[in-house]
Amino acid sequence: MITKNFGADPTKTNYIAFSGSGESLGALLGGKVTAGINSLGEFMSQIEAGKLRLLAVSSPERLPGVEAPP
Repeated sequence: MITKNFGADPTKTNYIAFSGSGESLGALLGGKVTAGINSLGEFMSQIEAGKLRLLAVSSPERLPGVEAPP
């Protein structure tokens, strides 16, 4: 459903489960995956450093101090 909402073909998307946010963050930063879903707090320092790009948040309202999510 998330893939479809971003306009991608869900049949061409691979879901990869990680054991925790550290593992998923390492995969993102290492270029092993192209997108990830996690709590904002886990990725915020990397977003602020410009190493990750925030695509969206799932809260009903914009979050204070968080720039540019659609």
